[in-house]
Amino acid sequence: MLYPSHRHPIVSDIVCFNSPLTGIARWESSNGRIEWLDVERGIAKLAHPGPTHVTVKGAEQKLTNSLSIAPAQSLSFAKDLPNVVSNAEGSSYLFPVIIGSNETSSSHEAAAGCTEEQLSALSTIRAPFDCTTAFTCNKMGPAVNILSAKAVFVPKIGSYACVVERQEAGQVHMDIAGANQVDLNIIAKWTGDTQIKNAVASTVFHMAMRVLESEIQLSDMDKKSAVLSIQVPSYQHRSVNANGCPGDIVTVAETRHPSGANNGANKFFLIKASGLCCCKWQ
Repeated sequence: MLYPSHRHPIVSDIVCFNSPLTGIARWESSNGRIEWLDVERGIAKLAHPGPTHVTVKGAEQKLTNSLSIAPAQSLSFAKDLPNVVSNAEGSSYLFPVIIGSNETSSSHEAAAGCTEEQLSALSTIRAPFDCTTAFTCNKMGPAVNILSAKAVFVPKIGSYACVVERQEAGQVHMDIAGANQVDLNIIAKWTGDTQIKNAVASTVFHMAMRVLESEIQLSDMDKKSAVLSIQVPSYQHRSVNANGCPGDIVTVAETRHPSGANNGANKFFLIKASGLCCCKWQ
């Protein structure tokens, strides 16, 4: 068998076919139902449902195998998902998506017979669905103002997924202090005209706090304190702390709104150098 698995193949599967032939080989299929990603290594994406034939040709030999591709009939998210999402800078959250048919269970994997190395060597594989996010209440406004969601294929886990990250393009002003903890839905929707139901996963969204000073410079020469100003959601106000360096190089103390502090913040700390040192907070 050239097909590397006993399971039933489904539209959108990534397949690494096995060839018993030695030397340089070339792969092809009979009727356009398979999209070849690497014709020399036999790596393909199953693009359309129905019967097809897969052929591998060597220098003096040719082998052919029949294959029946099942249509995709369901979308669902995996069971092990992030239980919280934030718009903190650099954060990224992976929600694996399972594509299934009547012949498969909810554990169907998108890659058959492939190693992570084989998959990583490919150019970007287009997912057959789109991903969006939505808050379950209207107080936060549209989720797209805060978060981005994209559909990807992840070679490391051999699965399609929705990736949720901080929205970097066209960010709008956000009331961080007034933000509430809300539920967030991640939606995977099959592209094109289809009867496949959307997959929906729910998690909790926490608005990221923001430190307003990009840096604080301290010196023990003038004995003056600097103010660290933070915007933090009011429901998390008591949970935010700041600590100094080991060895009491600096002292940190929470304070109420000090004179001259940034009016956009709602949490403040006084930072003061102690001893013979010069420090920079970043």
